[in-house]
Amino acid sequence: MALAAVALTLLLSTTVWAYDGSPGIHEPGTGMTGDPMTQAGTHDGEHMFGDAAGHWYEGYAENMAQHGFMHGYTNGEFGGEDALTRAQFAAVLSRMLGVEPEAGAPFEDTMGNWAEGQIGAMEKLGIIHGHEDGTFGPHEPITRAQMATMMDRALEHLGRGLTEQERTELMAQVGMHLDDVAGHWAEGHIAHMYQQGITMGDDAGHFRPDEHTNRAQASAMLWRFFEGELQ
Repeated sequence: MALAAVALTLLLSTTVWAYDGSPGIHEPGTGMTGDPMTQAGTHDGEHMFGDAAGHWYEGYAENMAQHGFMHGYTNGEFGGEDALTRAQFAAVLSRMLGVEPEAGAPFEDTMGNWAEGQIGAMEKLGIIHGHEDGTFGPHEPITRAQMATMMDRALEHLGRGLTEQERTELMAQVGMHLDDVAGHWAEGHIAHMYQQGITMGDDAGHFRPDEHTNRAQASAMLWRFFEGELQ
């Protein structure tokens, strides 16, 4: 889409963007180790996940599971309010991109981690980065800004990134809709994902970039990413 058209679309839009889900985020639960997304979901009548039935994210969760990107726990639940970790997100995004795991990862805290190969492959492609201290933080809950950044880098890997001029102009336009991303380290990535309709803000114009993302919210953003960019 030409940048002028993007700007015009944003300026003229009267759409009220809905927040990606409930603001209640659970910290990582006890008793859940490894990758809960490798467990198969079970069908409960017409619902794939009993705890998602009737919730705003039910369709997103089922679409992600049916495509083999995310799954539920062995008890048949999706765990929509459970926090999503950085390792889990790296694994899901690598599945969506069809990236083959590497033999390892260049981070001191991922050795032996169940997602080490996928983290290594995504780092090699420049899609994920570690912290300044050389760690990746695989068990840390991922933030909305980090998710937007990794998805935007995935588009860059696919040859659909923005030029610096395009990104700068888009940031100015998106800043008219989101009032808490200006000056944030991920501002440019958030702006691109917002313009693509993948990430959204709430009715008050907040994106909440540093808020942790739960599995329900992640399933929504990732499915929109798949539908809009990978199909």
